[in-house]
Amino acid sequence: MSLLEEGLAKLNFSKSQIERIAPLMENYANELLLFNGAYNLVSASSRDEIFARHILDSLAAAQEIERIAQRISAEKKTKVTIADIGSGGGFPGIPLAAAFPQFDFVLVERMAKRCAFLDNVRAILGLENVRVENSELEKIQRESFEIATFRAFRPLEKKCSNLCLRS
Repeated sequence: MSLLEEGLAKLNFSKSQIERIAPLMENYANELLLFNGAYNLVSASSRDEIFARHILDSLAAAQEIERIAQRISAEKKTKVTIADIGSGGGFPGIPLAAAFPQFDFVLVERMAKRCAFLDNVRAILGLENVRVENSELEKIQRESFEIATFRAFRPLEKKCSNLCLRS
């Protein structure tokens, strides 16, 4: 069992989920390594480091996110959209979108070259539930998503949290 598969198992993903997610994340890691030098996407230099420090870390709260999204979906009777604010190289949005094809994901990134990378990854991985938005948090309509995630997003200032929490 690979480090990635072992980590997914420890995060309580089922065998069938692991069989679906692991190949996608392996391809994702390849793309990150290929483009990292030019786009400065992650602070990692090996696949295992990407798996441990970035992909598995992004999926650490997956079960809780799924529980919240299912509750919202049942209450609103609509498909839930999850925003990844300041997506950068796609964390946590890409791993979460691969894990949960039943939810829509909007990857919000202000840098155009990173958006191009994210669009490329979305196409390569066949993630039809992902849309990339080249914008800043302040310019995104709050009503366009039900859940906001972020990781390594600038210091969380009161203004940023208010923008994510406004209704």
